[in-house]
Amino acid sequence: MRIKTEKKRGFSSSKILAVMGKNRYRSAYEQWLIDTKQVEQELSESAIQKTEMGHLMEPVIKQAVEAKIGKELTLDKNKYMHDKYDFLTIEFDALDHEEGIVYEFKNTVHDKDFIVEMYYPQVQSAMAISGYNLARICFLKDGWKLGMIDVDRDENFIEHMIYVGEYYITCVEEVTPPDEDYIASLVEKIEFFKEEEVDPLEEIGLEAADVELLEEWADVRNEISNLKRQESALKGHFIDVVGQYAKGGVNYKNAKYYRKGGIDIERLMYDHPEIDFEQYRKPDSSYYRQTLKVKKTSEDLDI
Repeated sequence: MRIKTEKKRGFSSSKILAVMGKNRYRSAYEQWLIDTKQVEQELSESAIQKTEMGHLMEPVIKQAVEAKIGKELTLDKNKYMHDKYDFLTIEFDALDHEEGIVYEFKNTVHDKDFIVEMYYPQVQSAMAISGYNLARICFLKDGWKLGMIDVDRDENFIEHMIYVGEYYITCVEEVTPPDEDYIASLVEKIEFFKEEEVDPLEEIGLEAADVELLEEWADVRNEISNLKRQESALKGHFIDVVGQYAKGGVNYKNAKYYRKGGIDIERLMYDHPEIDFEQYRKPDSSYYRQTLKVKKTSEDLDI
């Protein structure tokens, strides 16, 4: 790796998930609009506060991690790029040069599964740039509980991440919108994103009437979503109206209820590591999950 001195835009680790079409909050096209300066990145007040607090907490998390592992980590705020693929850039939170470990620090309220989902691409990019084979995501959950997740180097992910990066950075430099279907064809080869299916699915043929019913189902789902948004707006209007109203066919009530809190399993496991919780795990089960996506053609849309 080498220090990044050029000012040209790169495929930084923080945007990889969005460009791959796997970010819950931003698409590849939206990321491209930001990177080509056609729109400004908009953050809510809470998002800005979370980002600022995350930066403030990084030294605290680093100190807590160092106390736990019994050694001092290298803090280097230079921005680095890959030796060969200079569009891959990163700013490391910390490094352990002795053992060859990349450290990533997060202040969060989320669980481990969410953390891995969100930051797996980021630490794979860090390992690709540094040449190290291990990354450690260290997180402070709920402001007090320190956790660590070790992530091994994933050559399959890195290889196809580079393919995506090469394509995307060309789109940015040439100000050409990225083809999200093409990116998806690259990403589908990444093992990390593949869901496990017990039984392989066969391509099925449907009668025209069944296809129409699927389209009708999609329309119903869209209508339900619209109705839920309308209901949320109406409920929001009355959220502070506490009491009861009953007249004619309308019966409205907004009362305060109390519910006994559940057991915090994560904290129980943290406080009692001597307990083998696996012996209390229920047997695995299988299930079916139906998904439906209907892409309307331009002829179907009223533009």
